[in-house]
Amino acid sequence: MEPRTTAMVNIGILLTGDLTGPISDADSLLIERGTITAIGGVDTSTADRTIDVGGATVGPGLIDSHCHVVLGDYTPRQNTVGFLSSYVHGGIVQAISAGEIHTPGRPTDRVGGKALAVASRHWWDGYRPNGMKVHGGSVVIEPDLTDEDFLEIAGQGVWLAKFGFGRYADPADGLPQVRAAQAAGIKVMAGLLKRRSRLGYILTVALLAVMILASLLDDFGLADLLFVLVTLMPLALLIKDRAWYVRPSLDGQQAQPGA
Repeated sequence: MEPRTTAMVNIGILLTGDLTGPISDADSLLIERGTITAIGGVDTSTADRTIDVGGATVGPGLIDSHCHVVLGDYTPRQNTVGFLSSYVHGGIVQAISAGEIHTPGRPTDRVGGKALAVASRHWWDGYRPNGMKVHGGSVVIEPDLTDEDFLEIAGQGVWLAKFGFGRYADPADGLPQVRAAQAAGIKVMAGLLKRRSRLGYILTVALLAVMILASLLDDFGLADLLFVLVTLMPLALLIKDRAWYVRPSLDGQQAQPGA
């Protein structure tokens, strides 16, 4: 069981993470329930655990907010074992799952998707690779997940969701599920959409069309022909997918495609 309070003493250099005062003169700090509550002048007699760091440098750790964890300290994507443990040597002490999407045979049905998220959330409770804290269990949002499904997994401790890998023909169709997840208190990470503009789409199409017409009306040669052919390709794609560009995005505004 994790001690309620931990005192760290005999700190050589204490890095604050504050650019206006990056180094503190304090040589001790107190941690209560995972939060630093005192810096300097710590009374160790009140701490459940005291760590003498022997003059080492102590500083805030980094957080990887987009990590595709799978099963333990292993990822089949790169067939790599121990990558999270190695992260710690670079100062990364926490990782937040962006979806266990690299799980071989990852289920996409509502029952399997929920089960994977709940299991992923709980197997990190007792496992910290090299001391790293991993926030696992990010449910991948699928079209058949209901409001009750999100409330159910939230009750099991799931607080993360990933939008962008579900079975949606149009990303904007996922708006009901995104809203339902947020209503259940789940934070949704979306990796597909940026803000898009109906006016920007119209102006882009118009500009390409004007460029093509200008080439045709001028003295037309081989170079003009190549230019027209190259310009027609993005113009045709924009027109073909025009319905997607002018539909509302997930945040209720206009959006354009992005990575």
